[in-house]
Amino acid sequence: MTSISLHGDYEHTEPAFAQPKFGHPKDRRPDLKQIQAGIAVSADGAIPVFHRAYEGGAGEVGQVIGAMQGLQRLAQRGC
Repeated sequence: MTSISLHGDYEHTEPAFAQPKFGHPKDRRPDLKQIQAGIAVSADGAIPVFHRAYEGGAGEVGQVIGAMQGLQRLAQRGC
């Protein structure tokens, strides 16, 4: 999981996407809005297998549970 700090207004964002919001960014810039992102990679070769964007104000603990459930569903489907 990581946070991406953003500069600008972002007054008109698409409702279907994660919304930039103030939160607790890892770069310690609480004056900027952020989007949070999670990515999971394979153990052999770091191939991305899962990704998800989260709203800027989302708590990281809640993100981890959703990401783990998504990975579980992905593993059940098989490759």
